[in-house]
Amino acid sequence: MLVYNRLLIKIDTHVFINFDKTQYLMSPVDNHNELERRMNILLELGFKEEMIKIHPDSVSFDNKPIALQERKAEYGVKLLGAFLGDSEYIKKKTFIRK
Repeated sequence: MLVYNRLLIKIDTHVFINFDKTQYLMSPVDNHNELERRMNILLELGFKEEMIKIHPDSVSFDNKPIALQERKAEYGVKLLGAFLGDSEYIKKKTFIRK
């Protein structure tokens, strides 16, 4: 068992997380330092940076203006055949599939 920053992670020999395929939807963050802290935790756990989706209502990671519509359209994942995320992402993915 591993305790990381008050987060309890059970390490079991039968469980394997493929971080090359695992995506993470981050909750909204309104502080740049908190966003950086959360990103560092996820990266240390093994997540790939490109697989971490920052919430559209969060602050910008690099202090640049946020392209809100673009971020909304990219914030989501497919889980067991269902699209999860922002409504713009779901609309985009639903109407692309035929």
